[in-house]
Amino acid sequence: DVNAAVATIKTKRTVQFVDWCPTGFKCGINYQPPSVVPGGDLAKVQRAVCMISNNTAVAEVFSRIDHKNRIPQPPVGAELPFVLNLG
Repeated sequence: DVNAAVATIKTKRTVQFVDWCPTGFKCGINYQPPSVVPGGDLAKVQRAVCMISNNTAVAEVFSRIDHKNRIPQPPVGAELPFVLNLG
């Protein structure tokens, strides 16, 4: 149970949290297995876990991803190309 794991982390005090930054834990479950790229390095699995901490380094990562995937507005009436930059 995810909530039990979070409660254990908070009570055991093995991870030290600062009192001036009241961060909580956000938990969610995705029931779809992770996608696998044919010929890629990752194995096919049924479940995966991801943790995103609330700190300034994470904000910078999301800012870079957002910047890479922004597409300038085309002129009115122009056809829209489908572009997604993942690199």
